Amino acid sequence: YARTRFWELEEVSSDEEGTRLVFALPRESDEALSAKLEVVVGKELALSLTTKNHSEKDQVFSEALHSYFCVSDARKVEVTGLEGDRYIDTVGKEQECQQVGAVRFPDEVDRIYRSDSDVVIVDEDRRVWIKKQQSQSTIIWNPGEEKGGAMKDLKKEEITQFICVEAGNVRGQSVTLAPQKTHTISLQIQVAS
Repeated sequence: YARTRFWELEEVSSDEEGTRLVFALPRESDEALSAKLEVVVGKELALSLTTKNHSEKDQVFSEALHSYFCVSDARKVEVTGLEGDRYIDTVGKEQECQQVGAVRFPDEVDRIYRSDSDVVIVDEDRRVWIKKQQSQSTIIWNPGEEKGGAMKDLKKEEITQFICVEAGNVRGQSVTLAPQKTHTISLQIQVAS
C-alpha cells in the first residue's frame, strides 16, 4: 500500500557529507503499520525504509526498495554477486531455478532471488555497487521488447536503457514484525568508472 500513497516530507538537512531527506507515511487510525523513508544523497545514495508495528499482534508484510538503473544497453549488461543463488523465475510459467554465472538480460527478466548478497552492475566502463542490509530478497527486472512494447508509459527505445535491481523481503522472505517493534531495510548505491 505504501507505493500508492502520498508521503510527507518530514525533515531536510545538509552537511559536507550530503543531503538527508526523511519522508513519513502517516498511518490511518485503524492501520497497524507506519513507515519512514530516509534518503541520503552524497558520494553514494543511501535509502533506508523503517516500518513500525503499532498493533498488539504480529504483522507480516513484504517490502522492496524499487531502484531503477539507467544503463547503456540492458542486453550487454551483467549483474554479478548472485552466482549460485536460488531464484523464482516469474516469466511464463513460474519456476524455481539456480543462478549460473552473471545475470544477463537477453530479453524479459523477472526474478526474485533468495539472497542477502551485495551485487554489482557491470555496464561498459562503469560499475554500480549495490549494498544492502536486512534484505533477504533481490528482485531483478527488465520487461524485454515484447512486454515493454505493450507498456503505454515506456517508449520502445527506453526498454533497453534500464534495469531494475531491488533490495527486498518478499514471498517466503516476507517480514514478521512483533508488536511495537520496527524493521529497517537499507540500500547503498555507489558508482565508479
